[in-house]
This record gives sequence, C-alpha cells and structure tokens, in this order.
Amino acid sequence: MAKRYLLAFALGVGFMLAPIFAQQAKGQVLYGSVIGTVTDQTGAVVPDATVTVKNTNTGLTREVTTNASGFYAIRNLLEGTYDLSVSKSGFRPCPSRGTLGSVS
Repeated sequence: MAKRYLLAFALGVGFMLAPIFAQQAKGQVLYGSVIGTVTDQTGAVVPDATVTVKNTNTGLTREVTTNASGFYAIRNLLEGTYDLSVSKSGFRPCPSRGTLGSVS
C-alpha cells in the first residue's frame, strides 16, 4: 500500500504568513494564530491528526489535534519563525516552516 501524504491547507489566510496589523500601545502584547484544515492528497479531510508548531528561537512547542472536519487552531503565538508539522499513523509526516509576521 502506497504511503499517503498529509497536506496542511490553512483556511482564509494560509499558514498565517501574513503580517499582523495592530496599533501599538504601551504594555500591549500581540499574538498570531495558525489555523487550517488538514487534508490528504485526494482532498479528504484528516481527523485526529496531530499538528505541532515549534518556535525555532525559543523552543516553545504547542500541539493540537484536528477535529472531525480536519480543522485545527493554534492561537496566541508570539511573533517569530515556527516549524509546523502534521502527523498521523499511516501517513508520512508533513513538515513546514513559516514566520508569523512582524508588527510595525
């Protein structure tokens, strides 16, 4: 049986590579999110897949599991470069790297 590949497709704004726009205020902390849907190579959703993001500078790791519709959301991430991986038994892991945009 051939291995199926996991493909992570984000809803709306992709892998959240878009900059985060906000007014700066003293003491304000700005966060971003990685939101998406995991599908296989045929386009079918993949429930119960593990989605992990790791900040390459700080080592902070966050992990969530996709719901029955393949949807996932990892919120409240600080600006930085993150490695994203998707895994599930029977599938090859799907690693990716992206940057949550800078705030000006």
